[in-house]
Amino acid sequence: MKKNIKLLSLIISLYLLFLLMTLLVVQKNSFIPQIDYSAWQLLHSSNPIYLKFFQLITNLGQPLTVVLLAILGSFLVNKQQRIFLLTTIIINTVGNHYFKYLIGRPRPQFPHLVNVQGYSFPSGHAVAITTLVLVLQIIIWQNTKKRLGLYLLALIALLIMGSRIILQVHFFSDVLAGCCIATANTLLIKYLLFDSHLTIFDSLNQKS
Repeated sequence: MKKNIKLLSLIISLYLLFLLMTLLVVQKNSFIPQIDYSAWQLLHSSNPIYLKFFQLITNLGQPLTVVLLAILGSFLVNKQQRIFLLTTIIINTVGNHYFKYLIGRPRPQFPHLVNVQGYSFPSGHAVAITTLVLVLQIIIWQNTKKRLGLYLLALIALLIMGSRIILQVHFFSDVLAGCCIATANTLLIKYLLFDSHLTIFDSLNQKS
């Protein structure tokens, strides 16, 4: 019970943070450009090897790539985990696609170091890779409780999200917002499928 309360508190906090960031972006509050520029300064480098590395890394977070990886991965897990993986990926990637057009935030005015299209907020790469990594972490924890895989997945996600700022195609706030909403949605779906008093799977089993 206490574990569920903590989980729900975290989910609500992430939704509130995402809502606050969305309001600040829509209202063009001066605080957002300040943290965006500070993050860009921290990560920026003109070193060609540095930039080439992140140009390669960023391709792993393409939403289409993530969806294909999720479909392939779904054959390696049980039925409930497969439903969790595919449902979460579809809801987050499709939902984010339409939300970006609703907000309509232009991308950074710096020269883009990879080809991009569409609007900026929230980052589609951040949403996609956060979703995939978090779902895989949950599945790994359910199956093995081994931490090394969890840390490696987290590192990959951080590198991909950082690449979007380094390659000047997203603001820091785009990436943070994408990470927040993807994490909140994923944890909520996990709660409904696995952790609530009467899960969706329990309801389906009772009906059958």
